[in-house]
Amino acid sequence: MTIAALIVAAGTGTRMGGPVPKQYQMLGAEMILTRTIRALLASERIDHVITAIHPEAGDLYSKAAAPLSDPRLLPPVH
Repeated sequence: MTIAALIVAAGTGTRMGGPVPKQYQMLGAEMILTRTIRALLASERIDHVITAIHPEAGDLYSKAAAPLSDPRLLPPVH
C-alpha cells in the first residue's frame, strides 16, 4: 500500500493579515509550511508528500521547500 500526504496550502491568508499568507510566515527560524512538510517527512510510513499551493505562490513555495531534500516530496500542484 502506498500512503500519500496532501498538504492544502493554497489559501491567500488574507484574514490573518501580514505580508505573506500564513503558511509562509515564519515560526522561529522556519516557515510554517516548511515545518509542516518536515513533520510529514519524519514519518517512515508516508511514501509521498504533495502540497497544493496557490498558482501565484511558486516563489514562496520554493523558499519553503528549499531546505528539504527528500525524494518523497513531490512538486506542488495548483
